[in-house]
Amino acid sequence: MIVRKGLVGFSHRNMAIGEYGSAELQGTMTVSKAAETVFTVGDPVFWDTTTKLAVTAAGADIVRLGMCKIAPSTNATTVEVLFNAPSCV
Repeated sequence: MIVRKGLVGFSHRNMAIGEYGSAELQGTMTVSKAAETVFTVGDPVFWDTTTKLAVTAAGADIVRLGMCKIAPSTNATTVEVLFNAPSCV
C-alpha cells in the first residue's frame, strides 16, 4: 500500500521509500484488520498508518481507503476493500 498525502494506491511489488514506480488507484484489495473490527458491505474503510490495520473511523494518522466490498466473517483478520470508492452509508 502506498499513502501520499491522503491519496492511497497499491502496487503489485514492494517499493523502497523514495523509489519511483506505479500504483493502482482503483480496484479491489484485501487488507489486514483486527479480528474484533466489524465491517458490513458499503461501510467506509480507513487505514491506520501507525498500526497498519483497516479501521472503521477517521482520526490522526488515518486515511480513507474506500468501501467494504464483502463483509468479513466473524473473527476474520482481513477485509476486501474497493479502493477510492465512495461509501454507501
